Amino acid sequence: MSDLTRVTHELIESMNEKHNSNIPDPVRDFIEKVTFATPEDILSALRGALAEDWMAMPVWARNLAYRLVCLHHPDDAELLREAAADLLSFGPDWDEFAEDLKDRATQPRKGKTRTIHVTPWMHITTPGAGLNIDRLLPTSGSVHVARLNGKDMLDESSTFETFREKFAFPEYFGWNWHAFYDCLRDLQWHPSDYHILIIEAAEHALSDNDVAREELFRALHRAGRRWSYTKRPEGTTLSKFLIVLSCDEEAAPSVANNLAEIQKQA
Repeated sequence: MSDLTRVTHELIESMNEKHNSNIPDPVRDFIEKVTFATPEDILSALRGALAEDWMAMPVWARNLAYRLVCLHHPDDAELLREAAADLLSFGPDWDEFAEDLKDRATQPRKGKTRTIHVTPWMHITTPGAGLNIDRLLPTSGSVHVARLNGKDMLDESSTFETFREKFAFPEYFGWNWHAFYDCLRDLQWHPSDYHILIIEAAEHALSDNDVAREELFRALHRAGRRWSYTKRPEGTTLSKFLIVLSCDEEAAPSVANNLAEIQKQA
């Protein structure tokens, strides 16, 4: 049994004991807020608290905050060094983790590949990251794969036309964003059980129109959520409409931040 598994069971057991069931409200609120906050908000709150009184923030809280931010920005060398220095200030229990952060901060940043799982149905990947789509789909059923290119979707008209062709939108498609979402959430005319949408060079899609770009991403997010379901008994969330946005390494964080804002508004 791993240490994490052990303490997880201990947490559950402690919560079942009446005399240990109360967690201080500030602790509960902090954990809830930091779990769902953006990395920018976490870092702003963390640095602000440390600037006011460097020793005031509990070690477990600052470790959690730095850990979450570093997971969002694994290639930010300055941030990795900052987190490592903070860990070393309260060692030696975390010295090994601090040294790992320092080593990662010195590694070349160019040429790295990665996958960002925004939601169970929406993923960002960089060339060569090798997203295993099979793990996200059931083992049976017909699958329709639509491969698009963001460079072909520079304005609303070309975007609508590209999707209309790939998903065989009906003749009554209204050529606006409401109609666009309605078609993606329906797709009853399509014979496939599952759909995989891959947009290559996604950073170029509607790149000169921020409003339309947000409408596109919001419609895709809503459609994926509309087609999502929970696999039992595992409790895993899957979707019959998967979206994979492929973009270069430098653009991936910006696309991820855009989707995170849309997710917060959902």
